[in-house]
Amino acid sequence: MLLSIIIPCYNVEKSVKKTLDSWTMQDFDDYEIIAVDDGSTDGTRDVIYNCKACIDRIRIIEQKNEGVSSARNNGLRNAKGDYIMFLDADDYVTSDFFENIIPVIKDNHKSVVVFGYHWSKKHKDVIPHSNGLKYLRRTLLGLENPMIWSYVAKRSVYEKWSLLFDRNFAYAEDYHLFIRLFYLSLSDLYTLKKPFVVYTDNELSAMHKPISWKSFTSCDAFRELEIFFEKHEKDPFYKIAMKNIQIQNYIRLYRRAKKDKNNYNSVKDCFEKYSYLINIRPPFQLNPFYFYNIIFRLLLFRKIM
Repeated sequence: MLLSIIIPCYNVEKSVKKTLDSWTMQDFDDYEIIAVDDGSTDGTRDVIYNCKACIDRIRIIEQKNEGVSSARNNGLRNAKGDYIMFLDADDYVTSDFFENIIPVIKDNHKSVVVFGYHWSKKHKDVIPHSNGLKYLRRTLLGLENPMIWSYVAKRSVYEKWSLLFDRNFAYAEDYHLFIRLFYLSLSDLYTLKKPFVVYTDNELSAMHKPISWKSFTSCDAFRELEIFFEKHEKDPFYKIAMKNIQIQNYIRLYRRAKKDKNNYNSVKDCFEKYSYLINIRPPFQLNPFYFYNIIFRLLLFRKIM
């Protein structure tokens, strides 16, 4: 089997049918869909089983509610395809997905194929602009914007490097995984400059939830990536880039917390806890750090362009 599509599902009865139906428009049949129900309490399971009656390639895995990382890992462990793709249950693929992806996989045998997506809420296409090492470096600078569902990768790469989603991270767990995946596949990473997934940006997604201590697990995820690069790379670019990412993340959390007055007091200790990562303590003025960020980008931009 060529491709396994892993779809974590939790209380998505209103959207999952459209996600699953988007695969019926494909002129290709060497794939499987693994729908992992993460203990839904609505009618999600019924919708999936009804779709299975029409789409025999759907495999359904049921588990107790353990979160999206656990659901994705469960799907990954049970996948049979040579290539893996993750897709959220409120997004869907375009009708020409296989028409464009399959030739690249079969003819070039690339380990990772990254492609673009259409961001429906912002009415724009987000497409990759580079390949290989340059693509990774531009991603670390925020100049490229891959998502967990904007690439396919060989299952053998996940297995070789024991790559799984870290369940300790409620946020940035996807970034933590695909940055390592891209780095470990640099010589075999290919990009397609066209969108093949429609991203709906659901208001119920984690990114739209009120700030809490879980939001700060993104700090742990980025710190783990910094340690990863310290282990594998001598090039100072990666250390500087990761420090830049951590500063931006810390400031972003601080701004969210100040806007969310109802929850600010409950996370004040988190800012103190993670201040060691960037050697600053709240409260602070934002402007100097924006300037700091600009300097980082100017220095790094010359190195990768």
